[in-house]
Amino acid sequence: MRRLPIVLLLAAAVVMCAAAADADTAAEAAPAWAVEHRWLALGPALGQDADCERHQEREEQEHQQRQQQQQQQQLLSFQNQGIAGNRVVVPFLTHFGDLTSWEFAQKLQKKALGPLQEAGVKVISVGLGSPESARTFAAALDYPLEGLYADPTGACCKALGFSPGFADSVEGVDPYLKLLPMLMGIGSPGTVQEVLRGYVGDREAPPVFDGTLGRAFDILGKGYQRPLELATLRLQNMVGVLSKWGDLAPSEKRLLTQQGGCIVFDGCDVVYRHADPGILKYADVDAVVQAATQAPRKLIAKQRE
Repeated sequence: MRRLPIVLLLAAAVVMCAAAADADTAAEAAPAWAVEHRWLALGPALGQDADCERHQEREEQEHQQRQQQQQQQQLLSFQNQGIAGNRVVVPFLTHFGDLTSWEFAQKLQKKALGPLQEAGVKVISVGLGSPESARTFAAALDYPLEGLYADPTGACCKALGFSPGFADSVEGVDPYLKLLPMLMGIGSPGTVQEVLRGYVGDREAPPVFDGTLGRAFDILGKGYQRPLELATLRLQNMVGVLSKWGDLAPSEKRLLTQQGGCIVFDGCDVVYRHADPGILKYADVDAVVQAATQAPRKLIAKQRE
């Protein structure tokens, strides 16, 4: 087991900033939080006279103090996860308008979030983009907002050494253009094979759909991922992304090519780590659940004695 202090996640990349929702709405719905190295500036509305401005400044200061207290409490809750035996799964999604993040989130919902919750494992999801994009993402996929964080600058992925994508160091090239070679597998190993797998099917993988749509694919067989089944899901996701692209796309274009990953902590020990090598090459959700729910090695050794 390698040790990766959880403070790397906190100090180097996951320094929680202002809540994505204000204090009034936060009580009603869990907000997506902004992940950055600085406090987010909260610009007060300017009043018409000096008294009004001073009053608003006081209100703003009080509001920021309340938020800072909330953020400190949140940081403490993260630090407490560093106790040995506490398991934490941290999926690092790509940007909120990426097909990879949509598919990964869908698979986490379908196969991981329930079992992990039952096992008492905390899940902290971090996606690239603004808190507003995180809310749009969560609403579109019915993904839980609780534990969903937004990284507007990609600080997390950079600190953890995840792939920045093709030709990241080349200046003056639009990131949209950099995506084209990645879709052909250049700087994105495994992507072409994964796209083809969506069309030809995979007898080693479970079916993608159940219910009415799943029964429609039963004509091609049962008990495995049928031809065109995964491609159909990706087409559905593409339609969903394109219809909300303005709300989902990151403001920093360089994040379009940034890849994500997934880390499972046991206290401060890393028991599982996956870095996405390319587009659609996210972590194996079954392996994530297994790593997060298996007995700690010390406990296994003690049981054998």
